[in-house]
Amino acid sequence: MMSTSSGRCLTVFRLRRPMDIFGSVSFSSSKSSNHLRGKSKSGSFHNIDDCLASFNLMLHSNPPSPIKEFSKLFSALVRMKHYATVISLSKQMEMFGISHNIYSFNVLINCFCHLDCVDFGYSLMGKIFKLGFQPTIVTFNTLIHGLCRVDKFGEAVDLFDDIVEKGYPPDVYTYNVIVNGLCKIGKTNVAFGVLKRMVEEGCLPDLVSYSAIIDSLCKDTLVTEALDLFFKIKSEGILPDVVTYSTLIRVKLMMQRGIETDVITYNSLMDGYCVHNEVDQAREIFDMMTRQGCAPTVVTYSILIRCYFLLYVACVKQRALGLHAGKVKDANELFSRLPIEGLYPDVCTYNTMVNGLRKEGLFDEALKVFKEMEGKGCLPISCSYNAITQGYLRHNDLSMATELIDEMVGKGFSADATTVELVVNNDVLVKKLLSCSKSSQGVKLK
Repeated sequence: MMSTSSGRCLTVFRLRRPMDIFGSVSFSSSKSSNHLRGKSKSGSFHNIDDCLASFNLMLHSNPPSPIKEFSKLFSALVRMKHYATVISLSKQMEMFGISHNIYSFNVLINCFCHLDCVDFGYSLMGKIFKLGFQPTIVTFNTLIHGLCRVDKFGEAVDLFDDIVEKGYPPDVYTYNVIVNGLCKIGKTNVAFGVLKRMVEEGCLPDLVSYSAIIDSLCKDTLVTEALDLFFKIKSEGILPDVVTYSTLIRVKLMMQRGIETDVITYNSLMDGYCVHNEVDQAREIFDMMTRQGCAPTVVTYSILIRCYFLLYVACVKQRALGLHAGKVKDANELFSRLPIEGLYPDVCTYNTMVNGLRKEGLFDEALKVFKEMEGKGCLPISCSYNAITQGYLRHNDLSMATELIDEMVGKGFSADATTVELVVNNDVLVKKLLSCSKSSQGVKLK
């Protein structure tokens, strides 16, 4: 008995011929002929009627159009997802004595695979060799993808190993098809191995490679592992926003469903939202972790405080200050909650507050936090010194600025570009900074 897929594939040859549909096309009209021929050469087909009319013209012109023009037309139909039509037109083209080239064979195999008729695609390999062509990596990629579409993952891996053995170097698409297939059947660890093999072979994984594994890890409820990989590739500049958000949303949903999650995972997710100025989402994660009995750490608070300040800066740049003016107040409230929760700010928390308050023009508050930092035995770092020094300089308090610069230089810290810019006209202060600051090496004294 004929299988469903085989029966479906055979029916594509019973489609009506273009001549049955466009029998009234006049091939003696030079205007019409030139118009359609231009379409075939440029590939600017807008719909299936365009394609069928052009095919009719190309097939019956004297001499018939070359195979490369038919290949362009077939590719246009593939982009429109008319796979069965391509197969039918290909059969008619062959009946007119027009032979395929390797490119048109690849298009035809792709059509069979999209119709889940990969066996028919395989059958074209005999024709390819018979006509003296050699399959390309595109040919094999298409077949591997077709096998994965019909859940023949074992055969896909066997074909992959076979082409490597025969000297066909896999490209990133080849690897990605295999990675996707392995993830689809839950073999995430094996997919990780394929990624390692990619790198060893000099083929760098891309967004598609990593996204498949992140998605698979999420499905396996391996939240921490998914976020670890997510932030690793984000730091390498690979992950675009659309995948960033889909990953964050998926992990968030898992947390809401009660998947056991530790504080590191919550912090990672909050940090992800923070990077994208999604402060409300970050706060929602903060509230969620407390509801689910996971106590926030000082790192958790520091992330959310930083998020509030970053959003405030973004609003200032977009002149939308009124919309989120309360975010600095929210940051202050979180900072004040730390001792109540039995937590103590670390150098990162203090530095975030000092820098954030100074940038918002709240220098007195920034100075208060800076002094508290010293009083609590938490030694300021370079950026804290720079933030307060810049505050003094902007308030024209050269005496205090000089005192702080002496202290900063004495501790071996460097001035940043903004500090140097503010003292560039003061020879005494510039000389002090030049004694230690790497950032001010290019400054010329006046």
